[in-house]
Amino acid sequence: MESRQTRWANVAVAGALLVLGGGAATARALTSVKGDWGAVISGRGGGRRVQVGVGAVTNSAGVGGDALAGIAHDAMEGALASRPEVSTVDARTGAAQQGARVRAARGHVFDANIQTVRLSASSVQASVSIVVSTAPGRAYEFESTSSITLSGPGAVTADGQADCVRRAMSRATERAVDQLLQ
Repeated sequence: MESRQTRWANVAVAGALLVLGGGAATARALTSVKGDWGAVISGRGGGRRVQVGVGAVTNSAGVGGDALAGIAHDAMEGALASRPEVSTVDARTGAAQQGARVRAARGHVFDANIQTVRLSASSVQASVSIVVSTAPGRAYEFESTSSITLSGPGAVTADGQADCVRRAMSRATERAVDQLLQ
């Protein structure tokens, strides 16, 4: 049952649309939308949603080890969490319940790799890739890559390397989600 507050919000939106020339049909269509009005108004709307399982993140760069892979994993999860059209599940956990949920989900799995981390005297460059596959079944769909270069006095430190990988992974994740939503 619709709450009184939701009903009055719908009436206000319908009235505003009519006053602004949106027409009765537009007002009726929009007031029937359930969910995030901010998304509807911004144009993201009640569009397509995707489920993404966060899979393995490996580090082939030879720098930073598992700690850098963990930073990349967290960056990927953060980028996915910032997208309202994405629901996530951690596909790399070993718990039986979580594994059953991932296998039963219809969606995609993102497996990532830190390909290179190159240091120079005053800069660091990180290249990452994300392989997107279907779930269940793990059939290859596409790959998203990103390279970021940071320059400056703090770039060649361990924190600079971590920041570079974090930014590259976030960017590759955003691109992968954008491609899924096309």
